[in-house]
Amino acid sequence: MKAYKKDFYNTMYQEEKPEPGGEWLFHKLKHFEKHREEAVIELLQKKGDRLIDIACGEGTLIFKIADKFKESWGIDISKERIKRAELEKKQRNLKNVNFKIVDVDQGLPFKDMSFDVVTAVAALAYFFDPYFAVKEMNRILGKGGVLVIEVPNLAYLPRRIELFLGRQPWTSSGGGWDGGHLHYFTQGSLVDLIENSGFEIVKISGSGVFADLRNWYPSLLCGDLIVKAVKK
Repeated sequence: MKAYKKDFYNTMYQEEKPEPGGEWLFHKLKHFEKHREEAVIELLQKKGDRLIDIACGEGTLIFKIADKFKESWGIDISKERIKRAELEKKQRNLKNVNFKIVDVDQGLPFKDMSFDVVTAVAALAYFFDPYFAVKEMNRILGKGGVLVIEVPNLAYLPRRIELFLGRQPWTSSGGGWDGGHLHYFTQGSLVDLIENSGFEIVKISGSGVFADLRNWYPSLLCGDLIVKAVKK
C-alpha cells in the first residue's frame, strides 16, 4: 500500500501542471484574488522558533515565510515534489529550511511538542484517516501552538447547486478521481474534527477572488475553508 501511494503521487506530480482557473472570467478577476497561501500567511502574524508545513509540495509556502522562523520543515509523500523543493532551497541558499519525504498516514517522525506552528494547506483531503493526521499534528505542537488547515469546501454555493442537480461537485483540478481526494469537508465537519483533536478554533475564513467580502459567510461563499486553531 505504501509503495502504491508513493507511486500514485509521484506520477501525479512528475510533470508541471497549469494552475487551475483557466476560464476567461477567472483571468479577468485574478487581480482581485487572494491566494490560499497568502490567506494562510496572514494568519501567521508572529514569528516563532519552528514551523512544519505538511504536504508542502515544492515548498512554496515555506519559502514565503522562512524568514519568520528559526527553523522550518516541509514534508511530502512525493519525492518528485521534495526534489524540486530541495533544488529551490539550494538556489536560495537557505540554511534554516529542511525537507523530508514522509507518509503522514504512517505518523509524523518528530518528537512530541517540537513545533510552534503546523500548517496543512490542501492536504487533509488526501490522508487515509484525517483524525489520526490531526492528532499527530496536535502531538508535535507545543501547548498554545498554532495550527492552520486549509481544505476545499464541499458546501460552497456552486457545489451545493451541483449536488441539488444530481451532479458530482469537483473540488480539485488535478487528474484522476477529483485529484486524488479521499475526503470532503464542510465547515461543521472540519470544526468538529479539529476541536475533537484537542484544539480551540480561533478563526474561520477562506481565500479566492474577493475573499474579504466572501468571508462574511465562508461556509457558503468560499470555495475553500481556512481554520486557525490553537492547541489547548
